[in-house]
Amino acid sequence: MDKAETWDFCAPEYETLALPVTVPCITKLLEQVSILPVTVSTAQTIKAIDIAGGAGFLSTLLGEAYSKAGLLEKVTILSSDFSPKMVEFTERCFAIRWGI
Repeated sequence: MDKAETWDFCAPEYETLALPVTVPCITKLLEQVSILPVTVSTAQTIKAIDIAGGAGFLSTLLGEAYSKAGLLEKVTILSSDFSPKMVEFTERCFAIRWGI
């Protein structure tokens, strides 16, 4: 089994298992580099590349934070992963959240 196949196999359980650990860490990181919280007065224009984006936790956090602040036009996110199943999962999540 190659690496992409391994992550494809993990994709169905990834959100359930990784979300509780990963999201708080990503949130803390984004707070430490002054990207979060996003407000009208503090928002930076962001261009993010999420390499090995997995289930899209980083992309989703950024998108939701900017969207809630009414500043979605100030963020551009490119997310990629070598696992087709992870990419499909992320696409489904974005479609549900934002109708993309």
